[in-house]
Amino acid sequence: MINPRLQAHIIAICAILLFNAESAWPDGIATTTVRLPNGEHLTIEHPEEATKEEVIKLAEAKAKAKAKEMAEYQKASDKRYRIYNACYLDKSKGLDLSSYNVKRSLRNVCDDIADDPSWLESMKYD
Repeated sequence: MINPRLQAHIIAICAILLFNAESAWPDGIATTTVRLPNGEHLTIEHPEEATKEEVIKLAEAKAKAKAKEMAEYQKASDKRYRIYNACYLDKSKGLDLSSYNVKRSLRNVCDDIADDPSWLESMKYD
């Protein structure tokens, strides 16, 4: 994962490069599209009369918000993965995992627990 501060600076540089590639909206709002290092595009809406520096500040703010959102998503995803694996290991003790139906049932139970763990399950598996 790219450092959010570095990503913000990269976006700011891209905003400078793409500043001339903006499209005007009828209500005085223009957009500038910036390509992120991961290949995604970030569209920044700003007033038509905004300077490059103002667009760069908007791009940095939006990049920081996006990086924070991505970090929160990754944290939640990691937690779900940990809970699922711990549940699978705990519940598979003593089971015959050579049967497809047993494995499927175990995966379904642990998927449900990982998606919405109770307080006790969170404490037990995380």
